[in-house]
Amino acid sequence: MAEFTIDPAVLEDEYELFKAYVLKVPEIAADEKRFDKDKAYWMKVIRGYIEQHDTMFMHQRIGEFQQLMDSKRTKGSAIKANDPFRLFNYYISKPLDMKKIASAKKEKPSKNSYLVKVDPNFMEFPYFNFGRGSSDPIEIHKEKICEKTGNKTEMIFKAETSSIMPTEAHDLVLKALFMLYQASGMNPRGIILFTQRQLCKALNWPPDGKNYRTIKEAIKRFQDMFITSKEAFYLYKDKVFLNNLNENTRFNIISVSNFIEGGEDGTGQDELFSSKVILNPYIVDNLKTKNLGYIDWDFYVSLHLSISKRIYEMLQRKKEELKSTNKPLIYKRSIIEFTERIGLSIATPRNIKHALKAALEELVNTGYLLKYEILKDKTSEEKGVESEQIILYYNPQK
Repeated sequence: MAEFTIDPAVLEDEYELFKAYVLKVPEIAADEKRFDKDKAYWMKVIRGYIEQHDTMFMHQRIGEFQQLMDSKRTKGSAIKANDPFRLFNYYISKPLDMKKIASAKKEKPSKNSYLVKVDPNFMEFPYFNFGRGSSDPIEIHKEKICEKTGNKTEMIFKAETSSIMPTEAHDLVLKALFMLYQASGMNPRGIILFTQRQLCKALNWPPDGKNYRTIKEAIKRFQDMFITSKEAFYLYKDKVFLNNLNENTRFNIISVSNFIEGGEDGTGQDELFSSKVILNPYIVDNLKTKNLGYIDWDFYVSLHLSISKRIYEMLQRKKEELKSTNKPLIYKRSIIEFTERIGLSIATPRNIKHALKAALEELVNTGYLLKYEILKDKTSEEKGVESEQIILYYNPQK
């Protein structure tokens, strides 16, 4: 347990939910100051559930305690002043091995708290196309030629039970789930517990009905979307492509979900109960692998344009590769290949260069890039094909 780390901000959010639920018991609400006095102990209990069980089980135990107190009141049983706190502590701590809970004193905010790992496979093969929205087909094929082997690689994303693929907004929700998963200690079974309000806070979104619906749609679409690959989905733990390890390469990103609805106005049961998703084991193993490259979460969500976010994510992965080989921090691609990699179809929008320039200008203005150039590709001109090349210059200080 010593290596189990939880971001202090996540733990504080869990405590607020815990407290709101427990204070629904009138006998404890009557002495709220006493409850707050024991905050350090309750925080340790919450850590215990995150480490040893999950917070949904914790909410179940609180619910059982509420039923016990309701029963006592109904029967007219005498409830001594000290009984509610003693009984509650018994109910909530009984499933825990309190001695094995990591010490809260060791918990310090890390300067890397919001450096978030993202599975590199989806940096190379995005599962959505910008600007398509609900008109997306139920299948998206992504393919490219491997630079190292020269072999054709392919990833296919298919919506199984619905006719709609994830959009860029749903992609942001998935990234926020990855962030919460890592901030809460990376449960070995891939369990992520969250409320819609937590996700909205992470994304800098208002906690309202519209954004709650987007979150619900995102989880459903990632559970419905299945992926197959050929020499494309890499398992970093085993250092092999999935199809070379297992003939059955069909899988989804979210395997299980138990979604608690929030109110249209940002209130409701979602405030007190955690929703739950379970990531596919392949995703879990990849996220736990070291040296995958990170995105700076605060910088990522501060970018205004969705295309800027996607370019930044892809460039971060390449930047790590360039740093590891001591190569110049310069990224070059044909503009056609570049737009395909970020999920921007060359057929739409018509002003594709304008959209790209707006995104690249934002990355320059925020200091991530020093500059960019779009030049005519001399190699393609020699072959009688008119094409352009994009050159991006990283800022080594960012």
